[in-house]
Amino acid sequence: MPLPISVIIPTRNCREALERHLDAVGEWLGEVAEVIAIDSESMDGTLELLRARLSCVGATIMSYPPGLYESWNAAIAVATGPWTYISTVGDTIDRDGLGVLQSTAESFNADAVVSPPRMVEQDGATPAGTRWPIHYFCEALGEADTPRILSKLETVIALCSYGSGSILGSSAANIYRTAVLQDYPFPVEFGHAGDTAWALRNCARIRLVIFPRAISTFCLGWQLDEWDPHEERELFLRLNREAISALEAAREDPELRLALGWLRALAANEAALWNWLADQADLLKGLRHRLQQVNDEKARTLRARVVRLLGR
Repeated sequence: MPLPISVIIPTRNCREALERHLDAVGEWLGEVAEVIAIDSESMDGTLELLRARLSCVGATIMSYPPGLYESWNAAIAVATGPWTYISTVGDTIDRDGLGVLQSTAESFNADAVVSPPRMVEQDGATPAGTRWPIHYFCEALGEADTPRILSKLETVIALCSYGSGSILGSSAANIYRTAVLQDYPFPVEFGHAGDTAWALRNCARIRLVIFPRAISTFCLGWQLDEWDPHEERELFLRLNREAISALEAAREDPELRLALGWLRALAANEAALWNWLADQADLLKGLRHRLQQVNDEKARTLRARVVRLLGR
C-alpha cells in the first residue's frame, strides 16, 4: 500500500541540484499517494527534467509564478493525501523515515510532526555545526526517547520563543496534516519567514508532536550576506504581532491566558534589544558617513596643494 502522503517538490532554476535530489528520493516516489511538482518559471531545463523524471510515477506537474510560499500553497491546495510532505531540493529523507513521520502523525492525531534534520554543508556530505531550536529540544528529550506530543502551553512556548527562528526547522524534516495547511495556508508577506509566521499564527490551534531522532538531511545551500537590523527588527515585531493576535483570540482558554502575558513580556524584552541593535547600526552608519567626509576633505586639500606646488 502506498503511504497516504502528498509529496510536494517546489523548484526554480535548479536543474543540476534537482537531478541529484531526484536520484536520492526517486526510489520511494512511487510509494506515496501522489507527487506534485510545482515549478516557478525555470529557464534552465528544470521543468523539462521534472517531466522526464516524474512521468513514471504519474506526478502532477504545475507551473506557477515565482514566490516561495505562494508556490507551496498552490500545490497544497490541490493535494488529496491526508498528509503533506514538502520535499525541498537538496533536503532528503528515505522511505522508512517518511513512513515513521506519517505513522507518528496518525498515532498522535497530530497536525504537524517536527524532527531534527542532520545538518550538512553545501556539498551534501560534510557535517555542519549549525544547530536550530529543534536540535536543542530533541537533545533534551534524548534520541532514544519516544515521540512527544506537546500540551497547548508547551506548543505556544515552543513556537513563539525564537523571533524569526522556529522550532519547525526545515519542513523537509516534518509532516503536516493536509487539511490544516489547506485551511490555514502559509503566509506570503513575511519573506523567508513564512513558515515561522504560519507557526505563530496557528500556535493556539495546532497539535504539535516532536519526533526526537534525525531521519532527514538538510543541506546548507545559502547564506544571508547582508543583514539590516532595522529590517530584522520590523520582521521581529510583525511576527510577534501574529503570535499575540493568535493568543488574544484564544484568551478564554485558561491554559493559554497566562501564555499571552508571557509572550507580551518576552516580546517587550527582546524589542529593547532590537532597538539597541538598530541604534548601533545608525551610529555606525553615521561614523562611516563622517569618515567619508574626512577622506573627501583630505583628497580635496591634497589636490589643492598639488595645484599650488605646480603653480610655483
